[in-house]
Amino acid sequence: MTHKDHFLTLDGFRGIAAILVVLRHTTAYFGDNPFFSSYLAVDLFFLLSGAVVARSYEQRLKTDMNLPRFMWIRLLRLYPLYFLGICIGILAVLTGLSAFQGKLPIAAMAGLLMLPALYSSLLFPLNGPAWSLSSEMIANFIYGWKVRRLNDRALAALMLTCLAGMILFVAMSSQHSLDAGFHRRTYHVSLLRVGFSFAAGVLLYRWLVRVNHRAVLGNGRAGLAIIAVTLTLMASPSAGIVPFYDVVAVCLIFPLLVYAGMRYQPSGSLARICQFLGVISYPIYIVHSPLAELIRHAFPIFTSGRLVSEFAPWAGITFLALLIGIAWVLHYFYDAPVRKVIGERGRAFSASATSGQLK
Repeated sequence: MTHKDHFLTLDGFRGIAAILVVLRHTTAYFGDNPFFSSYLAVDLFFLLSGAVVARSYEQRLKTDMNLPRFMWIRLLRLYPLYFLGICIGILAVLTGLSAFQGKLPIAAMAGLLMLPALYSSLLFPLNGPAWSLSSEMIANFIYGWKVRRLNDRALAALMLTCLAGMILFVAMSSQHSLDAGFHRRTYHVSLLRVGFSFAAGVLLYRWLVRVNHRAVLGNGRAGLAIIAVTLTLMASPSAGIVPFYDVVAVCLIFPLLVYAGMRYQPSGSLARICQFLGVISYPIYIVHSPLAELIRHAFPIFTSGRLVSEFAPWAGITFLALLIGIAWVLHYFYDAPVRKVIGERGRAFSASATSGQLK
């Protein structure tokens, strides 16, 4: 498999998972969330991130790329849309269209710095899903810093440690699930979840390269993998099964499906659908929560006091359709251009600094 291979099937995974997360966080719009296991989408995101980061940067980190450069690239990839999501949350608070209670300057400063607000119950009160981006940046930093020492044995040991911690949490906590990591009291779970899945993603890619498995075009197998991911995240196991389901999904089902997603690639219409899902996945994920909060609180102002829940599920269908359109626009007219401009200025500054040192 070459360095330039693009995993379109994984883009499909990411887009479907992001949409299911939206359904989970906007129950007021839809009336209910029948897809109980959709919180496991975060573990899938971490797994995908590990595989993609290893594909794109591992060899470079071992040769000519230093840690500051790597972290700059990762921050540039994630931060513009992250910043927008936090700003929407700030706007909702300033206009009184938010349930936020607390000190806005402190929450805004922590949020903009991608730091968890450990003083409050919710780690990222201005944009709840931002907790996973913060945890991912921690994983990126450790990976970029210690990549030369993170051999397969070290990654396996990390995975086993994190898996043991997750199993212990699931067994001992009152909720008996992995739906945790976004509150102060369960912050450690976010580190366990990202530690296991990110490391698993790195190992998966290394193994794929080691056995020299090249991508195979096959809409049938790629489509089945996408359907399997969707069904795994849509499942609603009974309360007694949830602890086992969560652990098995994270440590076995997702890795197998991500391997299949790297191995089998779509073509034709399915490839275009996967590409579209990949484009909208991150914008949808990082702006949906504060945007939904703002609209939900503003809704009664324009409907003579009626709540958005009174229009479920049509309010949810409309919101999701608009969100998908907004995500597409944000990618092409905000995120990509902003990253391009900042990247060019960063390269120009670096070149200027290097030139000055040589004089």
